[in-house]
Amino acid sequence: MKRLILYLLAALAAGALLFGWGYRRGAASVVVEETTRIDTVFYPRPEPLPGTYRLADISVPVLLFAPPDTVTETVVVKVGADSVQMKVAMETRPYSDSTYRAQVSGPRIGNLRPTLDWIETYDRTTTQQQVVTRRSRFALTAGVGAAYTPQGFQPTVGVGVGIILWQF
Repeated sequence: MKRLILYLLAALAAGALLFGWGYRRGAASVVVEETTRIDTVFYPRPEPLPGTYRLADISVPVLLFAPPDTVTETVVVKVGADSVQMKVAMETRPYSDSTYRAQVSGPRIGNLRPTLDWIETYDRTTTQQQVVTRRSRFALTAGVGAAYTPQGFQPTVGVGVGIILWQF
């Protein structure tokens, strides 16, 4: 009886080792592939942030007549000159959002407005794809139990090799 208990404990230890070795070995493994794609987005008309103004010297032809509200300084023109240096208000206005940043700048003369200096977009689409691999259809099993022998019911230890027909 003492030997039987030792055999059962040895079989139980061997079965536990084999079960632990093959437990996650045949399990379906999941691999996550991540790709990042950058899209182009149309912005219809963003709301500007507060702009800054500065004066800049530009050459204006004598024949150009600017509205009086845009002229900051009156210059006396010499006879014969075809252009005049004058100070004009230059506007710089930033636009930003969580997906882009842009800056426009330029003079404000009449109907003229600032033009786009630069734009940065931060549009990212992240796609995660899970790849699942199938488990092996072959199995090595070990079992401890009771069996009916010519001597009656006896404890038994068994090892089996086979193919998995159904999986649930």
